[in-house]
Amino acid sequence: MPAKKKEQPKSPKVTLPALAPGEVGKLTTAQVFEALDAVLIVDGRSKGERRLKGIIDSVMFNPKTKGNEFPKNRPIVTVSWFGLRSLVLAYALRKRGFKVYDMEGGLFRWLWEKRPAAQLFD
Repeated sequence: MPAKKKEQPKSPKVTLPALAPGEVGKLTTAQVFEALDAVLIVDGRSKGERRLKGIIDSVMFNPKTKGNEFPKNRPIVTVSWFGLRSLVLAYALRKRGFKVYDMEGGLFRWLWEKRPAAQLFD
């Protein structure tokens, strides 16, 4: 039986919605999937939660550095289990000058839609 072909993100040339000053955008899981190569996924969950499942190549937010290690020229998408903690994180990063979007439905919806995920060990 042939191996099932893995779903791959499309071209990194994705147009993200424009943001007004101080605004945090909202993206669907489909929009995030299309933009995976163009954005930085910042996971607002704890290390223990990330060990369960997470979006591949996402990075964990470190409250001690407050995002100082993130590039300012790359849009950020924040995620958490259901999108509550990630929205708080998104506004905190927006105040620090980042272009930020929050993923609607959180990682729960991402996994429900069977999008690529893996156990993450930081």
